Amino acid sequence: MESKHSFICVLICSILMICSAAHIQAEPSEEKLRPFRKQLSKKINYHFMEIPLERALRYIQKKSDLPMSIDYENCSFKLKQTVTFKAEDMTVREVMYWLCFLCGIDYDVRNNTLFISTSEEIIKPYIEFKIYDVRSLVNTPPDMPGPNIGLGSGGHINYMRSQSKETGSSIDAAIIADIIAYSIPEGHWHAKGIGIDIKNGLLAVNNTRDVHIKIEKLLRNLRSNYTSMISFNARIFSVPKNTLRTFLDGLPENGSRTILNHEQVIQARELFARKGTAVATTRTTCYNDQRTHLIAANQEAYVRDITPVVAELSGGADPEMDSITEGFVFDVRPTAGFDKTNVTLELRVTAVSNKDNIEKVYIPLAGGSVLKQGNTESGQTEEDTSNLSVPIQLPETDHIRFRTLARIPDKGGILLSGQSDTITRLSEKDRELVLLVQATLVK
Repeated sequence: MESKHSFICVLICSILMICSAAHIQAEPSEEKLRPFRKQLSKKINYHFMEIPLERALRYIQKKSDLPMSIDYENCSFKLKQTVTFKAEDMTVREVMYWLCFLCGIDYDVRNNTLFISTSEEIIKPYIEFKIYDVRSLVNTPPDMPGPNIGLGSGGHINYMRSQSKETGSSIDAAIIADIIAYSIPEGHWHAKGIGIDIKNGLLAVNNTRDVHIKIEKLLRNLRSNYTSMISFNARIFSVPKNTLRTFLDGLPENGSRTILNHEQVIQARELFARKGTAVATTRTTCYNDQRTHLIAANQEAYVRDITPVVAELSGGADPEMDSITEGFVFDVRPTAGFDKTNVTLELRVTAVSNKDNIEKVYIPLAGGSVLKQGNTESGQTEEDTSNLSVPIQLPETDHIRFRTLARIPDKGGILLSGQSDTITRLSEKDRELVLLVQATLVK
């Protein structure tokens, strides 16, 4: 029968393996082991039945002629562990791997010998200290939501009220440290003298050079995703109805016709600019997952109400002023896909148009009289005010809003439209408003 590897007490070995999962195993590189390749490749039989680990190592040394030195000062306790292990026709390197893994020791090449010691002692000369600045990940830009200029806003652009509703998103530095430890399990994080300290957005790391290389690569990937920037080109057009229908009919039928690729965005923009009228245009850039806005508006004061003022032999009215806003707000939160091929947009666009001439309503004053300058002996005359009235203004505004959450390709866009025959200022008769938004990842 062909010789096969066999192990005694498989269950016990499995338990030991689970318990040793956090144990370091820093096997020397192939270059270091090259002088001992012949001895390590030698196949011998092993039958250890509850013998001390030191005795097992000496047996391996004798059978393989492998130069070996043992660090009694640091691993004397581990050398007293008993080993039960049986194998046939197994290489010395494979046996060394299992003994080291199960018994919590390790080996390295030092002074032309195979040096046996604790894992912590073996890895100590290879530990390097580095500081990583992750403040660009921890201190993410704050959200800047746009103000409400729609119905119920009172005509005021209230930034403080709108900004207090949301705060900027951020990543805790402790979470970044956990990601590093989880993503690089070979980082020996449980060993003495190895670990990650966190302070003021800085990570102080003690580990080997190979682990530092992997940390740098991981942080580069995080920065490329969380600190990337996205630019926008958004335009609102007023176009004839058949213009949009003609453009949509020319698009492929496989997929959504409102999500456009780069070439289709250029075609739509040129067509709408040639056939229609640009109502609003904006270009802005923000960080990934940052909410930002751009507003272009005009405010006009008007008389909202009056407060009667009554005095002896006179009467009048105190006007209450307010303001109305005309313009548009472009509010967006982009989230870049991890593969940098698409962008998810949380889009809010509001456009407001006011009637050119504000309608006036006259409020009659209560009956009475007021004193006016005259040529009487007292220099004053009385005038009947029972038929006088004071005007207040009733502004009329039209609103159109776009609210959506959609995923579009990089350099692609989204096409939204709206139509109302009753909104004569935002959309003329037989025309409709079209919102075209293009998003581009800044490389």
